[in-house]
Amino acid sequence: MKILLDIFSIFLFFITYHIFNIFIATIVLMIISLIVCIIHYYVYQTIDIINIINCIIIFIFGSFTIIFHNPEFIKWKITILYFLLALILILIPKMKKQTLLESILCQYYSLSNQEWKKINIIWSLFFLLCSVLNLYIAYHFSENFWVYFKMFGLSGIIILFTLLNILYIKNIKK
Repeated sequence: MKILLDIFSIFLFFITYHIFNIFIATIVLMIISLIVCIIHYYVYQTIDIINIINCIIIFIFGSFTIIFHNPEFIKWKITILYFLLALILILIPKMKKQTLLESILCQYYSLSNQEWKKINIIWSLFFLLCSVLNLYIAYHFSENFWVYFKMFGLSGIIILFTLLNILYIKNIKK
């Protein structure tokens, strides 16, 4: 259900953008991100740190987008989020014995410490690549193209990358 709420917010942004404009879509995204955090809290009795970070970044960059009437700010949101995720993945193993991915997935997969580190580095690089790719699309293509890329391109890339990682992990276990 958690992933459905996240997909729902992206979908609402996309639909609102096409019905109105990026400014109304940004306001809807800000409201939905807050609602998603509230739903997470009531359903799971907790809010994931990623949801909190996402909500904060949406409010900061969304507010700048609305106040300055400049869509460039909201385009930076996903870049900042993915950069922070990469940074978190890189820094957590330096502070703890486990990687973040290991602490989340260890109940499902039993891998060596070395394999978890390798997967962690792969995901860090992936988020850095997505961060840079988003900026490239935002500044070299139209706003409409960027919205489609955010909805279908990044979502598709993340789904494909996740599936490839699952296959990789399952192959390691053999």
